[in-house]
Amino acid sequence: MVKFINGILNSRWHFIWLILFFILHGYAGYIGLLSFTDLLILFAEYCLLAAIIYFISKRFFKEALNAAVYTSLFMLVFLFFEDLRIFTAKWKWIAPVSALKFFFPLSVMVLVAGFFFFKRISTTLKKITNFLNIIFLVYLFIDGAGIMFKLISSDIKKNKENTAVSSDTRVKPPVYFILLDEYLGSKGLKEYFNYDNSWFENKLMQNGFSVITNTKSNYHYTVFSMASILNMDYIKDMGEQTVYNQYGYYKATLGIRQNEVCKIFEKQGYEIVNYSDFDIEAHPAGQGYHLLPSGRALISNRTMYYQVKKNLPYFLARYAKFTGMANDLAERSIEINEQRLNKTLEAAKPVLQKPSFTYLHLNMPHVPYAFDSSGNNVLQQWVGKLTQKQKDEMYLQYLIYTNKKIAGFIDSLQAKTNHKAVIILMSDHGYREALHKTLALAHENFFAIYQPQPNGAFQKDSITSVNTFRILLSNLFNENLPLVKDSLVLK
Repeated sequence: MVKFINGILNSRWHFIWLILFFILHGYAGYIGLLSFTDLLILFAEYCLLAAIIYFISKRFFKEALNAAVYTSLFMLVFLFFEDLRIFTAKWKWIAPVSALKFFFPLSVMVLVAGFFFFKRISTTLKKITNFLNIIFLVYLFIDGAGIMFKLISSDIKKNKENTAVSSDTRVKPPVYFILLDEYLGSKGLKEYFNYDNSWFENKLMQNGFSVITNTKSNYHYTVFSMASILNMDYIKDMGEQTVYNQYGYYKATLGIRQNEVCKIFEKQGYEIVNYSDFDIEAHPAGQGYHLLPSGRALISNRTMYYQVKKNLPYFLARYAKFTGMANDLAERSIEINEQRLNKTLEAAKPVLQKPSFTYLHLNMPHVPYAFDSSGNNVLQQWVGKLTQKQKDEMYLQYLIYTNKKIAGFIDSLQAKTNHKAVIILMSDHGYREALHKTLALAHENFFAIYQPQPNGAFQKDSITSVNTFRILLSNLFNENLPLVKDSLVLK
């Protein structure tokens, strides 16, 4: 037994334990969503990559153990790339480095420097080898035990649910949270564009919606606004309100992932349906051309390869001005909007075995300004440098198109749910291009709500986004959530 343990501790194959840990750690977050075949394929792919790195390194290094240590370093950076990047974003003083344009080249530099460092070492790294074997095996054991515990707990919970009789006899309606990204509220449309949005408002009111005209978003950037809306509170210690604030961005995305609204709906027996750009715990975001990542992508999306492949087209389109690639990304944005709309309607029913909370996030009328008011595709006009006047005109045209698209969608959704679903239709913030005129316009958002049994809960003259779900959840489930003070975060 002692000989066997020593053999494991002195083994040069510790990078295999690292690969196993990465796969099990990813699986722990999505138990039941991946097959054994998916896990096996991932293991084979990463082992092949590690073997290539190891045998190439072995040709240059003086000691095989040193080549193995470098292989573990390489696989650590490669596999846990996104986790390491997010970890750096947690600390204000190094958060700027977590931006992908800095973090990726820095990671490559670490791997190159590591290669030459280990190449020069003539001593055998036995102690480091022992340490890596121990630490990776310990983590592997912890995750394995955690998965077993979750599986056993899940079976016990299912048995309890099957035998328990619910004391709550209330019929819980489906709830649809439809988010129109960067939709300027009617008051702002009148002020900035002199555009009368009464057709859209009247159409919604004819469908039974309550439209609040004096409504504002608390933030003027999507990620911060959504974190605030879904947690029904302001973001503490976030720093400057900009997408370049990596620390604040991390706090906001973490807040969305662990948001309170979804937790309350799950507590009430709701299924969470996430058709958005943001991850929610156990409910991954829509990515790529497919609406939801599935199978192996649930684990592999943390790797360096996946993150670079995913973000490189955006980087080239934005910084290298690749107009063809920018056009492809714009077409993809249109496709994703259509997928989300269609998927929502496909699943819509008057009564479900389990009630659902659907978060539908549409990048409309946000850039790219894909269509004019008549529905003509104008993407070729959008790609390239635009004057402020051109941006304004294309935005307004796309907003009018959005009105027509959403009006038809609402008709279909209400018909399929037999008017029994609660529908929130709102925007995360106003038109950010209007910042050059006044900051307040970027906070002028849109808000309307349909309730099968109106009770006056939203019959207010004004509301800010942070209180949306405080009012709704108190009304639906008697959560007794006090309203927070309405204020705008301007910086």
